[in-house]
Amino acid sequence: EFDPRDYESEGGMMILWDDVKGGKYPWDENYYLPEEERDPDFDIRFKARHATDSASTAGSYATGVKTFTGAFGVDIYEQPVRTIVEKAKMCGKSAGTITSVPMLHATPAAFIA
Repeated sequence: EFDPRDYESEGGMMILWDDVKGGKYPWDENYYLPEEERDPDFDIRFKARHATDSASTAGSYATGVKTFTGAFGVDIYEQPVRTIVEKAKMCGKSAGTITSVPMLHATPAAFIA
């Protein structure tokens, strides 16, 4: 039976997140301490390797295709993929994006870039 707590050592709320290596919170104090003062089990690069950024998350959401951190509009092999907005336009449909943030923020941009 699935239990997201199987991956937690002391708490936290992200599935497959190691709260010792990555810190209990994204703002864990270990990120701000000099190396010699950090918890010895803490890995300052864990977050970069295990938590994606908003651009790639939005890109995957807009295309339905897995990508990698720091990218959108391409698959994991760096091949271009079309967004749902582009596919709708190719079918002769009207398409657009409505947003409460500037269009160049990662989430809306992923749909129109």
